[in-house]
Amino acid sequence: MKTNKLFFLFSILLGMLSTNVSAYDFKVENADGVMIYYDYVNNKTEAVVTYKTKDYNSYSGSVVIPKEVTYNKETLKVTSIGESAFRGCKTLQSVTIPNSVTSIEDKAFSGCSSLKSITIPNSVTSIGERAFALCSSLTTIIIPNSVTSIGAWAFQDCHSLASITIPNSVKSIGADAFHSCSSLTSVTIPNSVKSIGEGTFRDCSSLTSITIPNSVTSIGEYAFEQCI
Repeated sequence: MKTNKLFFLFSILLGMLSTNVSAYDFKVENADGVMIYYDYVNNKTEAVVTYKTKDYNSYSGSVVIPKEVTYNKETLKVTSIGESAFRGCKTLQSVTIPNSVTSIEDKAFSGCSSLKSITIPNSVTSIGERAFALCSSLTTIIIPNSVTSIGAWAFQDCHSLASITIPNSVKSIGADAFHSCSSLTSVTIPNSVKSIGEGTFRDCSSLTSITIPNSVTSIGEYAFEQCI
């Protein structure tokens, strides 16, 4: 009886370990020979870019994401940069995102401290929470007019980001979205925005110019705290 119980417990433990070895459904090399990891979505008709293991740091250098990927003789459209997909990739320098991608999920590029610039295609409609947080080398980013929402803490601690233009399509900006962007000098907020969240520009110590339209009816607490 004891032997059977021990075998049962060992089997459960082995199963738990095996499920944690990888965090992706499949992997395919891109045209440059860079391995990219994917998860299935939408009943396995689409793919989302993800990471290799829970240790993150799965990518380095330059990565070009394809519009479509073929695996097991099935061609899938790549529709999203998944949660934490490039998180902690400290040596990642550039990423090319195809116009098949519609969302950049939470923490997608968080902690990519060597990432200096990135172009978001006009297919993207949402930027998740902490999507680019701690990208301390990011100097420029173009937000297309397809984006309707910017998540909380999306650009937190992007210390090298000097300016940003928020397009007319954006309806909501999450709390602390630009918290501690210490090099940010100017911001233009479009008249599509009705409220500025709590702590949105907190600790933006270089901010000297900001345009707030008449459409804004509320400004959250600490929105401009320490902007001196």
